Amino acid sequence: MQINDNFTYHLMGMRLICQYFYKSWKTLTFPFC
Repeated sequence: MQINDNFTYHLMGMRLICQYFYKSWKTLTFPFC
C-alpha cells in the first residue's frame, strides 16, 4: 500500500502547529504553571 507522502507531511505539519499553538496558549494564559 502506497501512502501519499505529501498528505502525510501536511497532516503531521498540522499536528505540530496545533501542538505549538496549544503550548504557547497555555503559557500565555497560565504563565505561573
